[in-house]
Amino acid sequence: MTVDASQDTDLLFKIEGFKLSSLSLSRVRTYILLLNNLVGKQKEGVHLSFMQNGSLEAALSIESNTIQKTRDWLYAASSPLGGEPRRALESLRKAIREDGGTGATLWDISAQELILTIDPQEDTSSAPQIFSQKDTLRGRITTLGEAGTGRGYTGIIGGHGKAIRFTYEDSIAPLLKPLLWMGTVELSGDAKWSRDQEGQWKLIYFEATSVRELQQNNLKVISARIRKNGGFGFKEKNLSKFLKDVR
Repeated sequence: MTVDASQDTDLLFKIEGFKLSSLSLSRVRTYILLLNNLVGKQKEGVHLSFMQNGSLEAALSIESNTIQKTRDWLYAASSPLGGEPRRALESLRKAIREDGGTGATLWDISAQELILTIDPQEDTSSAPQIFSQKDTLRGRITTLGEAGTGRGYTGIIGGHGKAIRFTYEDSIAPLLKPLLWMGTVELSGDAKWSRDQEGQWKLIYFEATSVRELQQNNLKVISARIRKNGGFGFKEKNLSKFLKDVR
């Protein structure tokens, strides 16, 4: 959605397959609510300009100070991982399907740009569904080595009781090796998620493209940091026992 945020803009929402006059007044109110949810549930800055018969058409006037929020919300709605905005789109899709609609579109009238296309017959519950996105993993790296295929490398990162396998290439291998069995790190990269019929998500693939060591604040790390800066350390080797005795 490319809009000029310095001035108001207009959006046109159109449903094909049934007429406005074929709906009850209660159902029309439902569509107005669903349309409001689709553009961000905004109480101010978004106004319904008109609705007309034929194919159901509704025009929305978006004030300049709400354009960015509306744009971000609609962008999220277009993604299967879009959270609440995506759920708003799915609710609208369901209503259109129930009323026999054949499709819907949302246009930026000023820019003559198609923002969203809604296919009411799209099956969003079939399993499994695979989605790709940029993502991060946090934990301690416990394993690094060559992949069984002989191409690339694999590793395991553990955190919160889970061990997750990831892949990586030569470019970051020198950065990962010193972090093996050290503190908590953050891996950034390309992830693939699978969603089953019950809506449960599972990470099925992660390729790390960068790594960042997270700051640690346990006694061992603090002691090492003090020594590195020329200060004193802890005499006791068993810091956990030392802390327990102090308490």
